[in-house]
Amino acid sequence: MRRVLTSAVVAAAPALAVTACGNDSGNDSADAGSAPAGSAAPAEASGTVTWWDTSDATNEGPVFRELVKDFEAKYPKIKVEYVNLPFADARDKFKTAAQSGSGAPDVLRTDVGWVAEFASLGYLAPLDGTPAVDNPDEFLPVPAASGEYDGKTYGVPQVTDTLGLLYNKELLTGRVDGLTPFGTFWRLILPLAKPGLAVAAFYSFLTAWAEVAYATAFMMGDDEYTLAVGLSQFVGQHKAEWGLLTAASVLIAIPAAAVFLLVQRHLVTGLTAGATKA
Repeated sequence: MRRVLTSAVVAAAPALAVTACGNDSGNDSADAGSAPAGSAAPAEASGTVTWWDTSDATNEGPVFRELVKDFEAKYPKIKVEYVNLPFADARDKFKTAAQSGSGAPDVLRTDVGWVAEFASLGYLAPLDGTPAVDNPDEFLPVPAASGEYDGKTYGVPQVTDTLGLLYNKELLTGRVDGLTPFGTFWRLILPLAKPGLAVAAFYSFLTAWAEVAYATAFMMGDDEYTLAVGLSQFVGQHKAEWGLLTAASVLIAIPAAAVFLLVQRHLVTGLTAGATKA
């Protein structure tokens, strides 16, 4: 599973100074959204920018605090009010602040799914024409598209992550060595899949070989009965031919035993694949 965290900016970076200078609080989302883009160059801007960060306060928060210090050193006229709040509370807290028109941040670190929602409600200002999107080639196309809504860009990717990345060294090595797609399948994928295929083949055979219900329903004559159904012919209303029944049962079991002997070395591996950690 992959999640893209997008930094959704309520006011474009160059316009933050205009918002901050024109508003004592500097973090009113409605005023920020109405500030004209490009009204001041970053080096000339001044004021306070409030940033709500939803990253992990223990592992990621300290890194962002250092980045804030570097930013303030580069732009001494701009003060960044850094606020780290739990991710689980950020969405509702931001919506409440934006709806009330007071207390919303200038910059919000959001989940990828929030951008379109907030933009449709008018809580975000577009970033088009601002330095935030001056170099679109710096972003991967798919994560970058997650910050767009109705033809405008409301957020830029900050983090693209994955909970787990698994790969097969043999498959990668085969591709590097120049194997064709068919060669990769035949020499690498198929051998790796043998245990699973063996288990599937064995149980499919047993299911078909011992099938009784459908054969009883659809086979009309004695000469059409399967062996499993034929066993019932040795059991009469008043007596059973136990000798013939047991002998026939042994004969019917021979093919199943033969198939088992052919695939037994793959069965344990296939049945337990994925059940234990290496």
